[in-house]
Amino acid sequence: MPAKLNCRHFLPITYSRYDIIYLIKHKKFVKSGGNMQFFQFMQVYIVSIGLLTVILLKILHERDYAHFQNKLFAIIVAITINVLIVEALGWRLDGIAGSTARLLLILDTVILMIITLYPGILWIMYLHYQLHHNKKRTKKIWLWFSPAIVYITILSLTAPVNGLLFYVDEMNRYHRGSWYWQAELLYFGFFLIGLMMIVFNKKKIPKSDFYTLITFPLIPFIGTLIQMLFYGMALAWNSVSISLLIIYINIQSRAINSDYLTGLYNRRRFENYFEDISRIAFNRKFLLLMLDVDNFKRINDKWGHRMGDRALEKCALILKKCFHNDDFIARYGGDEFVVLLEIKNEEDIEAIIRRLKSMTAKYPPTENQPFEISFSIGHALYPKESADPKKLFQIADSRMYEEKRKLYLRIKEN
Repeated sequence: MPAKLNCRHFLPITYSRYDIIYLIKHKKFVKSGGNMQFFQFMQVYIVSIGLLTVILLKILHERDYAHFQNKLFAIIVAITINVLIVEALGWRLDGIAGSTARLLLILDTVILMIITLYPGILWIMYLHYQLHHNKKRTKKIWLWFSPAIVYITILSLTAPVNGLLFYVDEMNRYHRGSWYWQAELLYFGFFLIGLMMIVFNKKKIPKSDFYTLITFPLIPFIGTLIQMLFYGMALAWNSVSISLLIIYINIQSRAINSDYLTGLYNRRRFENYFEDISRIAFNRKFLLLMLDVDNFKRINDKWGHRMGDRALEKCALILKKCFHNDDFIARYGGDEFVVLLEIKNEEDIEAIIRRLKSMTAKYPPTENQPFEISFSIGHALYPKESADPKKLFQIADSRMYEEKRKLYLRIKEN
């Protein structure tokens, strides 16, 4: 059995990845253990890469890549996929004899050392945007960490010469250099900064999102710590894959289909839902309501956009209280909302509209809300008036604007 590698983080009873590769190549590994363990590592990488690739394709397929938050998340996923590929390739090249393999291993390790910085920085940007929703300020974070990027890039590029960050021995096996701890300190630092941002801004984060966000730095932190102590275990970036999956399921998938300001569904989710209903709603009646907030421009002009946002939030609250959980409510865009609900009788339409107007009357102007909430409402009946979602929208939309036109005429007369 070969001598153990000279590594401060190496435990006597633990094989490093290099020992595993060496023993496999020299057939000194127990058949039921070594080969199986090596290929299990590769399987973990393949699963992680495949999982993140599916998530990335899903994000791009949703056609919401232009949204800054989704773009940041997609870039984090894409870079993590590349990190996993490069790291897995390093496993494959490590210990292979020959100058070509040596050159590829060195190049692979240099790339790995550089790109592993980026997911941490992008994660901080993602959190900052989640908290403040300020695209311009979020982009400046990149400048704050540019010295760290330059420093690690220089260390990585010069490592093949000075061996400070890493070196490859005469047997073509990778070793951590005496300055490797500096790179680890930066990686841990990014996750620590993210953790502090979440904890210190707890009040700004919805409770459900808080516990999801806090798992992102914790899982990779634990995985990286284990990988450092048990040299050769492939846990760090595979644990990042788990965290990204949790974020996608609990936050990103909802963000893609939700309106951030009101918490309602957005236009795309509504249109997809309506298309699904039109395919399966046999012998069922649905009422489509289109609502436009009255005098919304005046609210923005007189009290500012912050008060306009509060008006939209109040509208969403009214709609949630007026309709049932089974009814589909969405912010269609700007100051327009839509509701799709199943009805038994056409006679119920007027009662539903009266109930909505009665609910808005319960929110008169106050000191903190110096404006009145009311809607111009248009409706259309599916499938009686049209079984085509687009035509049904046009019918409801024209009725809504006819009601708004009558409102303006009444205001003008007064």
